[in-house]
Amino acid sequence: MGIRAKLKRIVPETLWPFFRKIDKYVIDATYLYLSQKRSFQRSRIDPHHCFQQQIKVFSTDLYFGESGSQLETSLLNAGFKCKSGRHSVYVWRQEDINRIHPNITISYPDKSVGLKIVKSRQIAPDNTPYYTSSLLAPASSKWSMKAVGSMEEKKAVSNLLHLSGVAPRVYDIVKLESMDGSSQFAFVLQHIEGEIVHGEKGKRFICDFKKALSEYGMETISISEHSDLRPPDFRDNIVTSEAGTFYVDIQNFVLSDNTLFRDTEKMLIKHLKDLFNKSQYVIVADKTERIDWKRYSRFNQTLFSGLAEVGVEVNQSVFFFAPRCVLQLSTLFALYRGALWCYLGDDMLKKWLFINGCTRFSCFTDVKQELLGINRHPTCLSRIFVSHTGESINLPQEKKEAKDILLVVQQPEREKSAVDLRQWKHFHSKKIEAHPGEESEVHFFQRLSVGKKNESSF
Repeated sequence: MGIRAKLKRIVPETLWPFFRKIDKYVIDATYLYLSQKRSFQRSRIDPHHCFQQQIKVFSTDLYFGESGSQLETSLLNAGFKCKSGRHSVYVWRQEDINRIHPNITISYPDKSVGLKIVKSRQIAPDNTPYYTSSLLAPASSKWSMKAVGSMEEKKAVSNLLHLSGVAPRVYDIVKLESMDGSSQFAFVLQHIEGEIVHGEKGKRFICDFKKALSEYGMETISISEHSDLRPPDFRDNIVTSEAGTFYVDIQNFVLSDNTLFRDTEKMLIKHLKDLFNKSQYVIVADKTERIDWKRYSRFNQTLFSGLAEVGVEVNQSVFFFAPRCVLQLSTLFALYRGALWCYLGDDMLKKWLFINGCTRFSCFTDVKQELLGINRHPTCLSRIFVSHTGESINLPQEKKEAKDILLVVQQPEREKSAVDLRQWKHFHSKKIEAHPGEESEVHFFQRLSVGKKNESSF
């Protein structure tokens, strides 16, 4: 039984209006404090760079209505089957998602995704809507909206909890533009279909869930024993399926550990240095042992400008980084420039990428099996294969609809390439600076059509 229910039993009904005013004052004051605290935390834990994953835009002929409050009615009138909550509308049937836009369901490796359309249209500084809206929900205010945070922040929260197996994975945030000029933002996420968990099984799950919150330095935005976490029903937020048991509404949980970003980055740098000894591509500031974002940005600007010079549009490309390739850090920049998807060979990057807001990537151990996913992207015009030492890559078969580009980044005085280049033509090179005074060279190759001979002198 909650605190309010207990108070109603002992407080005379005539005094309820008075206690409601006090209750509202306490809640507003709490959210004011939390929003200011969150503002301070954001300024400390945000990485000192602006490489946010580019948001994909899908146009639709649906009518969303003049405000987010009309969203559910508009979808129901259009014949959709959906579930509506205070802050969002969930669409899970593939035929309904295809009606919004046919490329949504086929743009992600998961065969079954759901679309959680957020009602709020109040945009946060990170250019995504606040998850709650002070204009729509009666219980929401300006301060509660800022305390809860934006969709971008909720995306990171859900994906970090997903690493512990207690929350669905968010694959993307997309913008849906309606024919009436209105737009809504939505999470593309792992669809969890199963039965709702209550009682003792729910209690056991919440124990694991709280351990995950602690592991990633998260907390609830109000009291620690929030009603969402209390038995017997847990507000129907726990769902079990073949994939596992998940908490499906992460609205009330926020990142609060100021050291999480820094510690994760340090662990990643140590991992890469151990893996590659001292690699010139792990660009680290000398004193802080953190990534030097200014230098690394220049490094990647040169890398991606080379792609532009050879006519490659990054926002219509899929990237594959060879296993043990330190340039997998460039996933951040590829997604910032709008890459459709990135495939990585190192699971150690997952946590770092999730914290930085990256979602359109897969880590894998079985390269041959995962490469099949590269062919899933309907708007892919180029497949970019990246190797920093020229190690052999298991490349998929030629895809007629796409141009295959191989990038080999190497230092001078190293062997030119261990990649089998018989079906690749060297057509471009570009100087690139990893450290001041230390130049490397990027070599560009394009796959030849089957049967053609490679006459390149490289």
